[in-house]
Amino acid sequence: MDNPYEFNMSTADDDFSQIHAGLPPREAAAMMIRAWLDGQCSGFDVSMGLQSLFGTKHDPAIAIAYETFWCEESDQRLSPGSLTKPVWDYWQRILLLLDSDCRIVEEKTVWQSWTQAVAAVTLIGFLFVVARFGWGLHLFAFAMPFGVISIILSRQRRKLIPEPQVMEQIIEPFKTIADLEYAYRNRRTFEKQKYRGWIADCQLRARSTEWPDISIWPAFIIWMMFAPLPLAFQMFPVSQTQTRAIAP
Repeated sequence: MDNPYEFNMSTADDDFSQIHAGLPPREAAAMMIRAWLDGQCSGFDVSMGLQSLFGTKHDPAIAIAYETFWCEESDQRLSPGSLTKPVWDYWQRILLLLDSDCRIVEEKTVWQSWTQAVAAVTLIGFLFVVARFGWGLHLFAFAMPFGVISIILSRQRRKLIPEPQVMEQIIEPFKTIADLEYAYRNRRTFEKQKYRGWIADCQLRARSTEWPDISIWPAFIIWMMFAPLPLAFQMFPVSQTQTRAIAP
């Protein structure tokens, strides 16, 4: 049987924008993602296409695909050659989700922590500095020691969120193995694509030419200069919202 996801991608932007016309939204989203995985179109075009689909249909399954693509495509240079094997497999599960009738649920978890009290006390300390020395550019320098405390608190707060279990990473975005099995047993046209050999070669070359990332240091400096802002947010509990697909 012919694969309904296969098509000849034109390089014209207007042609790409019309490929999902008349198709069910999830099928159109899967078509665009497969075209990108096959190297037939740019990641930016797919990101815009998914945004358009979600904007008109508000399907939470398409939202998962778009949000994942938006995170991966933040530098607008993402290509299939940059995908590791686990990430490739995750995209295959996204395609399976789009080929299923699974429902999407959100689960929010909140953690209270001693870091909230420390953030509040630290912020009050900074306000005392403001009252003592007044407003001015000098506050950027005075804020830096408070920023160091904020960065330490951020590291501690991240430890409150448990690391995902191995099984969770294998079945994400599905909630349980049973949900993943349901989607696979009731799939319409989905067939898993094998990890491309040329992608594995790209990964090996990328690892051999990696350079230390020094771009994080300017971010830390800005963080310390504007310490009151992150401290204000750190006064609230740590929360995490997980979006998962379940059988209907």
